[in-house]
Amino acid sequence: MRRARLLALLPLALLASSCGSKQDALSPHSRAAHGITSLWWNMLIGSALGFGIVAAILLGAWVRRRREGIPRVRDSDRFALGVVISLGVIVPILVISALFFFSNIFLLHDVSPPTAAAAKSTSLRRSAGRCAYEH
Repeated sequence: MRRARLLALLPLALLASSCGSKQDALSPHSRAAHGITSLWWNMLIGSALGFGIVAAILLGAWVRRRREGIPRVRDSDRFALGVVISLGVIVPILVISALFFFSNIFLLHDVSPPTAAAAKSTSLRRSAGRCAYEH
């Protein structure tokens, strides 16, 4: 009975939690928000691709679990070591480096706080529960 009441209140809680805000994570309005959203989507796509590759490798290993060796490869131990080193060391270094360069070189300028001179010329006006910057 108690669970039924809680489940009945769930749609009301979801409806009430979405009221009163104009913020939208899927529709950024500032350059900083757009940059962060772009970084987030790139990371999501990259992690989905990485997950897909790992899942394909696991599926292939499961399908061939009773057979020895790798098809069309003479030295399967050396090939396996190359796969582990490339996908376990080289690819993560390249991905982390790319994320570092994108976020610190291209994105950092957009999301940095304003300089002291720019902050002095900017005032914050509050009206109707919303904040607006004036220059």
